Formats: sequence, structure tokens, C-alpha cells
Amino acid sequence: MKKQLMNNKKDFKNFIIFKILPLIITMASLIAAFFMFTLRNKSSITTRNKEYLKESTTSLQQRLNVKFESSLHNISSIAYLFGESISSVEESKSLIKDIENQTEFDYVRFITKEGDDITSEGEAPNVNLSDRDYFIDGMKGNKGITLVEKSRVNGQRQIGFYAPVYSSLNIEGILIGFYLESSLSSDLYNTFYGKQSSVFIIDSNKKIVTSSMNKESSSILEGSEDKYSFNSILNSYYFNDKNKDIFESSIANKGEELFQINTKKGKTYGYITRLSFEFIDWYIVQTYPYEATQILFSIATDSGLSLEVAILVITAFYVTYIVFMQVLKNKRIAQENRIATYVTSAARDIFKTMFFVDLEQDRCEDLSINKHNRQKIGTLNELKEYVISEVINEKQISDVMQFFHPSNLKNYDPSKLTNMVIEVINRTSKEENYLSMTFVPTEVEGSIVKCGLLVFNDVTDQKKKELQANIELEDAYNKSQSASKAKTSFLFNMSHDIRTPMNAILGFADLIEKHLDDKDKCKMYLQKLKSSSSFLLSLINNVLDMARIESGQTEIVESVWNVNNFVSDLVSVFESSIKEKNLKFIKFMDIKHENVYCDATRLRQIYLNIISNAVKYTPNGGEIKLIIKEIECDKEGYARFQTVVSDTGIGMSKEFLPHIFEEFSREKTTTESRVVGTGLGMPIVKTLVTLMHGTIEVESEQGVGTKFTVTLDHRIARKEEIKVEEEEIKDKDIVSYKGKRILLAEDNELNTEIAVTILEEAGFIVEHAENGQVCVDMIKNAKIGYYDLVLMDIQMPVMDGYKAKETIRAINNPRCDIPIIAMTANAFDEDKRKAYVIGMDGHIAKPINIPQLLETISKVLKK
Repeated sequence: MKKQLMNNKKDFKNFIIFKILPLIITMASLIAAFFMFTLRNKSSITTRNKEYLKESTTSLQQRLNVKFESSLHNISSIAYLFGESISSVEESKSLIKDIENQTEFDYVRFITKEGDDITSEGEAPNVNLSDRDYFIDGMKGNKGITLVEKSRVNGQRQIGFYAPVYSSLNIEGILIGFYLESSLSSDLYNTFYGKQSSVFIIDSNKKIVTSSMNKESSSILEGSEDKYSFNSILNSYYFNDKNKDIFESSIANKGEELFQINTKKGKTYGYITRLSFEFIDWYIVQTYPYEATQILFSIATDSGLSLEVAILVITAFYVTYIVFMQVLKNKRIAQENRIATYVTSAARDIFKTMFFVDLEQDRCEDLSINKHNRQKIGTLNELKEYVISEVINEKQISDVMQFFHPSNLKNYDPSKLTNMVIEVINRTSKEENYLSMTFVPTEVEGSIVKCGLLVFNDVTDQKKKELQANIELEDAYNKSQSASKAKTSFLFNMSHDIRTPMNAILGFADLIEKHLDDKDKCKMYLQKLKSSSSFLLSLINNVLDMARIESGQTEIVESVWNVNNFVSDLVSVFESSIKEKNLKFIKFMDIKHENVYCDATRLRQIYLNIISNAVKYTPNGGEIKLIIKEIECDKEGYARFQTVVSDTGIGMSKEFLPHIFEEFSREKTTTESRVVGTGLGMPIVKTLVTLMHGTIEVESEQGVGTKFTVTLDHRIARKEEIKVEEEEIKDKDIVSYKGKRILLAEDNELNTEIAVTILEEAGFIVEHAENGQVCVDMIKNAKIGYYDLVLMDIQMPVMDGYKAKETIRAINNPRCDIPIIAMTANAFDEDKRKAYVIGMDGHIAKPINIPQLLETISKVLKK
């Protein structure tokens, strides 16, 4: 006991020393490392915030430059057209109203050369603006921008863009568009992490032009007595001497600088940069919200606390992993913020190119917002040379020269515009673009154009869609031609094969009629007539099969399938033909999984076609091999079967072999090869193999034979999915038909006569209904148990078979709980499945196969 206690103490001591202590040391080290990481993270956040502030301010600067330049261009262009359009105060008032509605200006004023102020409301009484600096400058023929401290009209602070208004080369006044301070404030609105920043536009005298927020909501303006004086902010305790010097230096040097602000809440930063607009000496100042910095610090701190708690409860390895994930998270957030900043910086107005063309004075003025370093263009010829330099399709150069010919531009045709599409190279992306070049007359006298606008629009997408549409139209035409050729080929190839069995059927029917007294001859003729009918039915089925496959209606329906049973059934189909032709049939199988999932019906169709051809085209005494191997499969849970069918038949030529899977394609006609065929079997096989995601290969040589190799993957069936097939009932005549009453619903008289004869010869009592409605009425009026079964045709007048079945089942009466078998010419598997889904008890395909008909009736009656 004492020894055991000592061992326990020793184990506990070792546990403390070698496991707990290292873990505590590791955790302590990681916690210390984490605090260092937090400090570095805060430093990194501060650095990134400075970068974001600089990038954001630069982006605002670019946006304002574009807005100011665009506004000045707009007022200049409008003033140019304004002078030629006014003749009275009322007309000026209407034009000003239109300008205000179609531009971004808050309001527009026309100041006459006498200083009278005309607005969209009319002439302002007792207001003369002839002493305003911008009026004096505008009357000198200059354009520019001005700050109005307090408007005499509305008493508000505003920024105006002005340009002289000419009429017959005389200045009649100036046109000026105003933005209210509140409008510009919305342009300056900016946030960082949901917190609004303070943004100012100031002039070189540090006078505030406008800001993003008013005095009450801006923390940066606390302590300032003058709302529009930035000097009061500079002189407050928020700026130390060093940062005052930085700020003053940036204005003196017309540069850009980052400076520090010590707010009551803590330290933050500001950035100043000059607006690069040639008509003003203004600066944009933006501060980074202190609260946004605290949000990032809080995120880092909260994450750190969560990480610290996690370190206390998980292993050192997991702690390291969490720290690593936190680093990745911070990098991702930083990357997302950086991308957002880049996107904001890259945003700009849609590129537009427009020239005003004065044909009388041969003068062109570029009215585009962005000129993209375009060469100076003053005359129509210079504009033409510029456009030609951009054109990359040399064939269009003569068309461009013709477009710019003065006589073409001057001749006014109100029914159409002068336009064309040219192919140019994009100097930025180096890609081929398409531009629509349109000349719009703006001043016309009689039939002569004096002035107009030449507009360029990028129609690359539209042109490429048009070219693609032409390609698709050509493809559709080619496909239509191919389909027409295929149809012609079908009629040409199939005409003889269709007439041959029809000729035999009609001929043997005539012979039977002539030799009714000769039983042996009639029996022989009947066998040949049935053989020809079978071939004609096979031909029709193949054509319908191909049509359904091409229309996409063929479905692959899988169920559990036993390979061994399938092969045995497949071989048994050809036993009589093999014996008749004395063929040697070799079967070899090497498989591991005999139970898999597949569409047994479609698979049977594939191999019946291939083996049938082998039997048909192999002469007497030849050899046919069927080899099925399970080869390696790269899909988990699947078995890959490779089936090879080879023969020593007549083979095919090398020239025909590439066409074997084409529809209606045969190397020789039925008459030439003495073997019947439709030319559709192999296309059906190829399509079905493709639908099953398999492959089929063919090798052949004339006089040697043919070899088909089919490779398919099948999902392996689990043991619990394998259903043991029920043994077939050996005695199919257990059910006695004598005295059983069948109601036959059939609208066709010949089909009715055949079906009644077959059923009555089997012992049934048959009653007939010519359509679905009559069938329903007969059942309603019959006694319970009077009818044992209903044979229901599907396509009938008045009421079809499906509707009749639903009506019968809906009747709440025991007499209506009667077995109903669909008997229809719709013989595809999809039709059979539909019949069972609708609720039919069985399905029989036309033409009627007597054994199959009686077997189906027997099964239904025994239920």
C-alpha cells in the first residue's frame, strides 16, 4: 500500500512536471504573445486608417474635379446655345426652366448685360447684380466658378458656374448655374465603418466653402465661433504647432499632407489636398472619425478576449491555430476595405464623346466631359483625320471620308440621320471596338445644315450580338439544309424497304384468297405474310424510336439487373436463328458484380441490335463471339462492363465505316445484301449508349468480319437492394376463360373484330363499347360482378380511355371496382409506365400478340 501511494505521488508529480507545467508555460507564452500581437494590430490599424483616409480623400478630390469640370462644360455649352434662342424675358424664363429640369443645378439664372436677374420665375424685381465679381468677369468673355456668401435672392450660401452668353458675337449677359451648400454637402458625405467623417472644402485663405455636416453635428467644429472660418479650428487646442505648420505648408505649397488632430475623445487624423480645377484655388480637407478607429480597436480587443478564453480551455496547438485564423480574418477585413476603396476611387462617369460642328465657319468644339488626352481639334478636317487615325478597318476609311464630306453633312434630310458604324481600337484595353458615329443637325435653314452635333457611342456589345446572331442564323440554315437532306435521304433509302413488305403482305393476301382450298399453301403464305408484317412493324418501331430519341423524350429508368440472367435471356432469342444458319456462338463472361443498376429495356435494345446484325450478316457456318468483362473502374461504387460482339460476317468497307452511326445509312440496300434492314439500328444504339454515358467502338473489314466494343458503367446494387425474381408460373392455363365476361372499349371496327374473335376463341364472352362514354354507361347500368374485366383503348372519340378510367373509378359503387387493362398502339415503355401511373391494371400493345394478351389477362384475373 505504501509503495502504491509513493508511485501515485510520483505519477502525479510527473503529470504536473511533464504535462501541466509545459501547458501552463505554453499558455502563458501564447497569452503574452497575443498581447504583443494586439499592440502591433492596433499600430497596423492606425497605419491602414491613414492609408484609407488618404485614398478616400483623393477619391473625393477626383469626383469633385469631374463634377466641377462637368458643370462648367455644361453651363458653357448651354450658354453657347442660349444666346441664339432668347428674344424675350418670357422665353428666357421658359429656357431656364428647361435647363433646371435637364441638369443637376439646383437653379439657373440669366443676368442680362444691364445686371438684371432673370430666373425660371421671371425677372427678379429690384435686384441688380452688375456689381458682382462673377458678372464683371463673365461680361469680359470669361467663364469660371464663384462662391456666393449670401445670395440677394434667397439669402443662402451657394457655388455658381458661369459663362458668357453670345448673340451675333456680342455678349448679352451671363448664364450661371448654382449648387446650394446643402447639395454639395451630400456630395461630400463619406463614412468609415458606418461612422461619418468630417469633410470641408476651403479656399486659400482657409475660409470654409462648404462641408459635409453642419456645425451642430460636426465634432471637428466644436469650439469654433465662425461657422465658415477654418482659422478658428486651427487656433483651437485640437491642433498643436507641428500640425498647424503641416497644414499651413500644404496650402502654401499647394500640395497634400496628412496631419494629426487631438480631439476630446482621443487622437485621430486629417488629410488635405488641393482640387486640381484650374478656375479655383480650393482645398479638400477630410478627417478620420475617431469612433471608426475605436470600432476596429474594439473588434481586435473583443477577438483577443475570446481568443484568451479559448486558450484556457483547449490545447496549445489549437490556440496557435485560433491565433492564425484571427490573423487571416484581419487580413481579409483589410483586403475587403482596400478593395472597397479602390472600387470607389475607380468609379466615374460614363464616357461620352461629342463635338459641336459649325459648318459655316468650319469650326469644331469638343464638348466631351473626358477628352482622354485627345489632340486639339479645331476644324472639320482635323476631326476627320482624328477619326481616320482611330479606324482599324482600312475598307472603312473611304466611307469615313465620304461621311465627313461637307456636302453630305450640309444636305438636310429629315427622314434620316447621317450615321455609320466604324471599327476602332480601344487604346486602353487594346481590343477592337465598334463606335456609332451620328451627325445630328441643330441649326437648319431651308435644306442646308449650318450647325450640328457629332456624337460617338460605343455599340460594341450590340454589334457583337448582331454578328453572333448572323452566325447562329447561318448555323440554323445549315442545320435546316442538313435536316432536309436527311429527310430526302430517308425517303430515298426507305421507299424500297417500305414497299417490299407491303408488296409481300398484299401479294400473299391475294394468293391466300386464290388458294383457299390448298391448306398447305395457305399456311405457307400466312407464315410469309406474318414475317413481312413483323419486318414492317420493326421498321415503324425503329423510325418512331429514333424520332423520340431526337426529340429528347427518351428517359433512362434504372432498376436492379442480373447480368447472368440477362445474357441467358439475350442468347435464347437467337437460338433458332443460330441453329438454322449453323453458326458457332461463343459466350465468355468474367465479372465480379452480377447485380447492378441499369435500364434493362434500353440495354436489351442495344445488344439485340448488335447481335441481330451479327447473326444477319454472318454467312452459314460462321462464328459469333459475345465476351463480357468487368474492367477497372475509377468511379467509386460502380462496375465498368466491357462487352465485345464480334463476327466473321461480310464486314464493311473503310469508306462506309465512319458513317455507320448516321441515320438511314446502309452500305448496301436490302436487295443488294439480301438482308433486311432499316439503317436506324446503329444510330439508335449509338444514341442510347451516349445517354447512358458510355462509349461504343467499331472495327470492320470486308470479307473478314465486324467487332463492336461497348463500355458502360453501372452502379453496384447492395445486397438489401437485390430482389429475388419470382418464379414464373409454369402452368399459364390455371385460369379458366370460359364464361368470363369482357367489356371491350374500341372505336375501330377492324380492331374490334380481331379482338372479339381472339377473345371468343379463348372462351371469353365479349361485349363491345364504341367509345369511352358508352363504356362508362354500360358499367353503370350493369349488375355487380357482371363484367370480369375491361379492355380499354386509349385514343377514342367522345371520351378517351384515360378519362373513362378516371370516371369509372370515381363512381362510388362496388360494380366500378373492376380490373381495367389499357390496350393501345402507344407501345413505348414511357406509355406503359404512364398507364400504370394513371391506375390501369395492365398494358397491352397493338398489334395484338395473342399469347401476351392472354397471359396479361390471366395475371390480372388471378389478382
